[in-house]
Amino acid sequence: MEQLLREKMNVDDKNQSLIDHINSQLSVFINDINSVIKSVNPEYEFKAVRNRKQNITPSDIVDNILEGYFSKRTLKSSQKEIEELSSGEQRRALIDVIYAFLSNRGKEEESKGRNVILAIDEPEVSQDLTHCFEQFERLEKLSNVLGNQVLVTTHWYGVLPVIENGTLLHLADTEESNYEGKFSIFDFYNYLDNQEYFPDEIKLKSVYDLAISLSAYIRKESSKHLILCEGGTDKRYLETFLNVEKVRVLPVGGVNNVRNLYNLLVMPLKIDKRANSVKRVLCLTDTDPNLTDSTDFGKDPSGKIQLKRIQINHESNKVDLVSFDSYNPSMVYTVTRMSLLQISDPLHYKGLRT
Repeated sequence: MEQLLREKMNVDDKNQSLIDHINSQLSVFINDINSVIKSVNPEYEFKAVRNRKQNITPSDIVDNILEGYFSKRTLKSSQKEIEELSSGEQRRALIDVIYAFLSNRGKEEESKGRNVILAIDEPEVSQDLTHCFEQFERLEKLSNVLGNQVLVTTHWYGVLPVIENGTLLHLADTEESNYEGKFSIFDFYNYLDNQEYFPDEIKLKSVYDLAISLSAYIRKESSKHLILCEGGTDKRYLETFLNVEKVRVLPVGGVNNVRNLYNLLVMPLKIDKRANSVKRVLCLTDTDPNLTDSTDFGKDPSGKIQLKRIQINHESNKVDLVSFDSYNPSMVYTVTRMSLLQISDPLHYKGLRT
């Protein structure tokens, strides 16, 4: 809009911008007013304040247009005014609007620096935990994909396995710890390698918080399926061969977390039979030397949530996805680690190709 006001055009047989034409007309107008009031007393005069701009600028007009236009239009959600929503819904709406505008703004150029710093105090406050995963996924995209600087304080421990890049500052609740002072600094890039330094209750909360959010995430209308894997290197390996537009790969911090999350995701489906709305989820692990029986794990009756391990098949020179139900202590297993696979055609993953 400002560009339109500055653009040169033919106005009154003159090549001038619209803003220049408006200012010249206002100058004529104020002179007419001054001539009228001076007829009463020549001492009267409308005059610009010293050391302040005399003409209006494009931003002045745009500000007034936006104020006048949007004062007649308020943000609504499901036909409700924002102030009629709960505090959690209001907070989610605010973050959604910020996300929409920053996404439309495009990617920040590294060479010019990050011009936008978005700071949010506890995005999860007053919200249903089922929305947390989606909320933090968007905040992560604003930073890692669109190049904005995002600062967040949070008590939602499900964020620990979700965020891939960034810096985590953890504040210990007691001074009886191995932290320097009360703060501990972790890089999310290698967080999974350092998670043993976290208190046990935080690791436990991270799994439960994430499971609750993922349960809602896989029921929502989404174009993406989900793979839960052990670590960050596994994620990068899988994303090399998968269509990331169709599959979200989420490292969750080890084989035990993969299995625990599988159980937590399957458990509600035994009670709630609305499995048709659930996206396919693959919980995927390596084949470790200490492979144990997992036949006591729950099963998703729809088969849409599965727990598998990768296993090299030397006869076919492929990698198979083997169910944990097929555990047989008398069989010989080949230790298979995802990030170390060297096979002729990696896309021969059964069930992983999209």
